[in-house]
Amino acid sequence: MATVPGCDMAIVEPAKVAGYLLSNSHPIGRGKAHFFTQFGFRQNAPVVLARALLDHVRIHNFADVQVSAYGAKYRVDGYLASPDRRNPRVSTVWMIRNGENAPRFITAFPC
Repeated sequence: MATVPGCDMAIVEPAKVAGYLLSNSHPIGRGKAHFFTQFGFRQNAPVVLARALLDHVRIHNFADVQVSAYGAKYRVDGYLASPDRRNPRVSTVWMIRNGENAPRFITAFPC
């Protein structure tokens, strides 16, 4: 396998991280927030998780790719550098939309 094409240009929106992955009130994200906060990530510092996600896509190879009418979706599995240094194994999902070169962060979850 290889890294996600264009991973050096990957995009993670800190607002999505704070409002979804680290949100205790998001209907889907609250379970993920519980997971990520166990490793030292905090809602009031979403940029820390955003940077870790960018590092994750840049250093790990993709495990799966699915192509649709909208573009290519890549799943990346590997260890995520965490503030408490326990570095959980997670899957991240990235999409390169048709006509674009930069992968955009979609979601993350425990492996």
